[in-house]
This record gives sequence, C-alpha cells and structure tokens, in this order.
Amino acid sequence: MRATADGYAVMAISDYGRLYFLKSGDKEWTAIHEQAEQQSDYTDVINHKGKFYAVTDTGGAIVIDSFRQVSEIAHPIRDGGVIASFQIANPLLGGCQMHLVESLGDLLLVDRHILRDKCKVYKLDEEEREWVEMRSLGDRVVFMDRHSSFSVSARDLSGCKANSIYHTGVRVAAWSIAHARPLRMMPMTVFNLEDGGVLPDEDLGLPDKEAFSWALKAHIGKKKEEERKRKEKKKK
Repeated sequence: MRATADGYAVMAISDYGRLYFLKSGDKEWTAIHEQAEQQSDYTDVINHKGKFYAVTDTGGAIVIDSFRQVSEIAHPIRDGGVIASFQIANPLLGGCQMHLVESLGDLLLVDRHILRDKCKVYKLDEEEREWVEMRSLGDRVVFMDRHSSFSVSARDLSGCKANSIYHTGVRVAAWSIAHARPLRMMPMTVFNLEDGGVLPDEDLGLPDKEAFSWALKAHIGKKKEEERKRKEKKKK
C-alpha cells in the first residue's frame, strides 16, 4: 500500500499468483493482465520509489504506476485503462521463493533455494533490465517472512550478524531429503552471504525466538526516534 495525491493505492497477490490493484474510490479490484506467453506466478510486490514493483517465481519483474506517470524503461506488458505496467527485468533460473526488499534506496531480489538451503541476492539494474548478483550486503541485514521484508544496518540491531539474511518460517533441511529421513522443520534460518552457508541454530544471535517481530519493532522504534530528533531540530 502507498499514499497517493488523492488517497491511496493498494496491490495484492491472489492465492493463484495473480496481481490485483485497488485505489481510493474504486469499487472493485482490477486484475493486472499479462502477455499470453507469460504464465509465471507473482510471488511478491513492493512499494519502491513511489511505484509498485512485482516479481514472478522466475524472477521476471514489472513496475506499475496507477497514474501512468512512468518512463518506458522496457516494452509495455499492458497499456490501457488507469494502469500502465512495464517489464523491468528478465526472468532468472533460480530457486523456489523470490522476495523483494528495499535496501539503501536499491531494490533487491532474494532468491531462496529451499531444498538446498541456499540464498542468492540480486540488485535491480533498470537500465539493463536485469538482476545483478550481489556478493556481499556489507553491514546490512535482511529480515524476511512470508508477507514482508526489510533491511537494516547490523550496527542498529545488537546481536545480528552483518551480511546475512534472516528468514522466518518453515525450513526443510536438505539432509532430510537426501537421506530420506523425516523432514526437519525450523522456525528461523540465517543465510550468510560470505560463504553461502547457513548459520547453526545456536549462532543466530537473537534475543528470543520471535526474531522477526523483535527486529521489526527495533527498526520502527529507531525510525521514530530519528523522526523525533528531526522535528526537535527544526523547532530550534
């Protein structure tokens, strides 16, 4: 969801991986139609720089602007009604889950391979219409769950490991598949980009099991404190 000049705009993904759009004043959702040859399901959508960006399960991405105030950075997928959408990145041959996250003004794509317990991170290059793989996040930490994601500096959250991805939700350990053993289910997985591995459970560096909620509250609290200081500075 994002605010607009005359209200708000919302995008949602259905259970079947289809995109829908709603703005203030609309009486029903509008489906975002695709080209006939594009059959991939959408897995995530994010508000980035005043526009909606959506990604498919193959990494193909589009940008949608409800007011049609968008530069043609790729060939149109749909151009009619109140919605203009443009493909901004070609598909990737990747893993099983695709997540979008904003970090320091850039749009990142986290490609998670569930069965192999691996994660790759890409940064969007809109001019080249491609995802460029990142080898490091620097001091950044990415938190993700099924419905949301955010990026913070490791220095702002004590106990978190830099250059890592904290993913909440079910994890299916690869060894369980390989050895035909009962699946091992885990509530939290931490991927380290430096070596591409998964941190042991005892090395998560978190204050409790509610890692995502804890990190999100700390992140929001820091933003509120920064905003409070800015307002006080303006008054002086």
